[in-house]
Amino acid sequence: MGVYFPAKHLFGIPEREDSFDLGNKQYSMFATDHPQHMPNTKAPLYGSIPYLQSVSETTSAGINWVNSAHTWITLSDYEDGKYANFVSESGALEFIVYSASTDGESNRFKKVQFTNQVVTGFAPMPPVSTLGFHFSKWAPLSAEMMIERNRNFTANNFPVDVLWMDINYANQNDTGAYEYFVFNPANFTES
Repeated sequence: MGVYFPAKHLFGIPEREDSFDLGNKQYSMFATDHPQHMPNTKAPLYGSIPYLQSVSETTSAGINWVNSAHTWITLSDYEDGKYANFVSESGALEFIVYSASTDGESNRFKKVQFTNQVVTGFAPMPPVSTLGFHFSKWAPLSAEMMIERNRNFTANNFPVDVLWMDINYANQNDTGAYEYFVFNPANFTES
């Protein structure tokens, strides 16, 4: 199926290390669990999300291609816009189209994003502790040293929400590998 976007710029097809503004290229949508972490790689990293969105001076449009089979998306210039050709190996022809135009002060790009999120689901908020200021330093520490550092941050009006004690506080198994989420109080040293 081919889709014409009346805009010069297309965005989307996340989960890859290619440019933000999609050019005239072909993208493969098939998660193979063999991520290629190299810049300007069109191959998918961990997943395949066949979503495209355009933006122009007056409109924005998006499309979700709903097909789990191996899919290719070929993008090319077409007249005053972009043309996207979707080809899937098998499965039903399912897609969702979104669009918005400028009406006063509203942001058409955000409208399309919001509608997409209503259909596909909103991303959950991370735990509150991940949003604050973090302090992490690898060093042999004791509990008393961490408490003192916390007091110093407070005394100097320096905002810190989370203090991290590094890997030397993890338990080591019989092979010498660290068990990251197992606490070993014997690893605390006296200051």
